[in-house]
Amino acid sequence: MMMEKVSKKKIKNVIVFPNEKPGLFDCCVKQFDKNESVNEKAVKKVFSALDDTSLENILIRVIVLNDRYSTGLTNSPISDERKNEYGEKKLPIDVMQMANHIYKNKDCFTDVHETNEVVSLVNRLRNLGEEYVDAYSFATKYCSWHFENVEVPIVDSYVKGLLYYFNRKCNYAGRITQEGLKDYGEFIRVYEAFIEKCELKEKTYKEIDKYLWMYSKNLKDKKPSIDVRI
Repeated sequence: MMMEKVSKKKIKNVIVFPNEKPGLFDCCVKQFDKNESVNEKAVKKVFSALDDTSLENILIRVIVLNDRYSTGLTNSPISDERKNEYGEKKLPIDVMQMANHIYKNKDCFTDVHETNEVVSLVNRLRNLGEEYVDAYSFATKYCSWHFENVEVPIVDSYVKGLLYYFNRKCNYAGRITQEGLKDYGEFIRVYEAFIEKCELKEKTYKEIDKYLWMYSKNLKDKKPSIDVRI
């Protein structure tokens, strides 16, 4: 039996800003922590214990992050024979490719001291060439875990979609498009406008990421389902 869904046009009418419903933000963060605490602790332990001075360390970081957060990387490279199956589609990136890519660009991490400075790094990490898929989500998640003292908003289909529909609800960030949110600088602008709108300046970006993801996931699991992913 197919699950009933709320149409995309009606999503903005049913979602609720966290400051409109007391306790909603903290409830979602606590739920996320309860559901994902082992994953969070595992990833944090790996990134804390292993620096980025060697390819081996970076590979372990990439494998664990990809496995625990389903970032879309493959575990093994695509053979030349299989590449033909993709036709005009973009090729997937494997964990070893990504580890090598990060290792080659590891000196760029030293240039990042605040949120706006991470944009160029994310853009560098997400792009392995025209023939490969865009590793946008992975790049933001890797940077978020790498930097202990820099706030790095995470991008995924749930977070991106919820921010898009929140803005459609009352246009607090001006005109935005789904395509525009693929630009990380624009994503951060909309993310920070959301923080301002909802009076969340005392919250960390990691807490805000947890809220956005968990609230989106809860909407999708409702009946009727509300799928904000874009």
